[in-house]
Amino acid sequence: PNIELEFASPKGGEAPIDPMSLKASEHDEVVREFMKDREAMQYIKDTTTLSDVDPSEACAVLFPGGAGAMFDLPQEQHRLQDIVTTVC
Repeated sequence: PNIELEFASPKGGEAPIDPMSLKASEHDEVVREFMKDREAMQYIKDTTTLSDVDPSEACAVLFPGGAGAMFDLPQEQHRLQDIVTTVC
């Protein structure tokens, strides 16, 4: 089945990628392939703001790990709780 993806970030727009994470994973084939994938990179360059996410339209939520999630997502605690508790 086709699955529609929506990438979201606290501020929307281009999601920052930690340069240290890129350096640490430069020998990871999966990461290298992802970074070369134009469609995948477009998702990262044009994210929806968390406030514009309609959780009733989603069937799954995936949270990234790493420093960005550790520092950026806690500031969005209430919105993320809304999203997670509303997803079908």
